[in-house]
Amino acid sequence: MAKDSDDIWRRRREREDEEEAEKLEIESKKLGIKSTPETDQKLEGLTHQAEVLIEQVDRLYTLYFQGMEKLPPIQKRKILDDMMDQIDREAKPTAQQRFKAQSARTKYSTYKDRWDKKLKDLESGKLRRG
Repeated sequence: MAKDSDDIWRRRREREDEEEAEKLEIESKKLGIKSTPETDQKLEGLTHQAEVLIEQVDRLYTLYFQGMEKLPPIQKRKILDDMMDQIDREAKPTAQQRFKAQSARTKYSTYKDRWDKKLKDLESGKLRRG
């Protein structure tokens, strides 16, 4: 009895997945988005690079706020800003790609707000370096 029930649910999930894939394919065609292995790899590479760069910039800001660096990492942050804009412009035809891109964007936004707040506090005198 339990085996039959599990089998029914498995088939139902498979059918729902197929229907969702068909709907996504139709939407992609309407919007002119083509999912190719090259674009998928490009987007995956960009999101991975962005996550690594976010961590690097965060470490550099930490060093700056501790007084070990004389200047904030403005150039690296500009590169990161450009990379996040590029990720936003890329086509994301699958849910997995949209999730990864949104996760990277959220992480960047959180760090960016924190960096800006600390810079503002540093400039206003509320925070001291070192």
